[in-house]
Amino acid sequence: MNNTPNSKTPWLGYAFLAYSLLCLFMTFGIIYWLNHTEAFISSQAAKDLARSEVQVEDTTSLYTEESIQIPTNIPALKRNFYKQLLPAINRQNAKIKQQRRQLIKMAERQNEGKPLTLEQQATLETWSLRYRAAEDLTDEALVQELLVRVDVVPPSMALAQAAMESAWGRSRFAKEANNYFGQWCFTPGCGVVPNRRNPGATHEVARFDSLQAAVAAYMLNINSHPAYEQVRLIRAESRSQQQMLDSLKLAQGLEKYSEKGTAYIDDLKGMIRYNKLKQFDPQPTDTKGNSAVAADS
Repeated sequence: MNNTPNSKTPWLGYAFLAYSLLCLFMTFGIIYWLNHTEAFISSQAAKDLARSEVQVEDTTSLYTEESIQIPTNIPALKRNFYKQLLPAINRQNAKIKQQRRQLIKMAERQNEGKPLTLEQQATLETWSLRYRAAEDLTDEALVQELLVRVDVVPPSMALAQAAMESAWGRSRFAKEANNYFGQWCFTPGCGVVPNRRNPGATHEVARFDSLQAAVAAYMLNINSHPAYEQVRLIRAESRSQQQMLDSLKLAQGLEKYSEKGTAYIDDLKGMIRYNKLKQFDPQPTDTKGNSAVAADS
């Protein structure tokens, strides 16, 4: 009797082991793909996304100091302030409008019963983190949530806040750190230490590489921070009513922007009215102010 083991037995074992590992690998691969779809966007899709960002930059580069019309009867200090800040404000609002148009396209696609593309899903996930959207939302709910957050800030409100926080651009923080909106940071060395910081306080006044970066951070703060939820709700209500955005209404939601609370809101409204800052906001295209352009300005 031949007791020598069958030479095929080890190879069958190896084949079975290899098959098991392959199945395990494919299972984890599918799970990973479902949770990280953005990693599987085709190179062509990635190029398309990159091109869309470049197009936004090309469009917003048209906002220059020369393109801003400032009334000649305004004092030089304020004229220079407007000419410096308005291009940056308009450029950032143009970028936000572009993002908003993408969200509207997503909503339209969902209303047609179509799933979002891989590119749209990746964009949605990125923006949900950037704008601090609630977790565990369906794609449909997330798009609607982001439409409340991803929206423009009226130039009149941004100018008034910048003027108040930076003393019309003359503050130390505006000159040394491009900080026109009084934004803080809490990492040592992240900004400029205030001379009158209270004992035990650790905050610094954030430093920005450019005025444009400061404006971008300010608008992201308004559009994402829980403290300014009321601003976003007032703005969303105006959208639902097909109304132009009103900085005097939106200012009502800024009670937590300053330790002064409601007094800050009163000062801000006074700044907008006294300096007639609403003249720099988009104007309605008809007498009723309810055209498509006016409703999403």
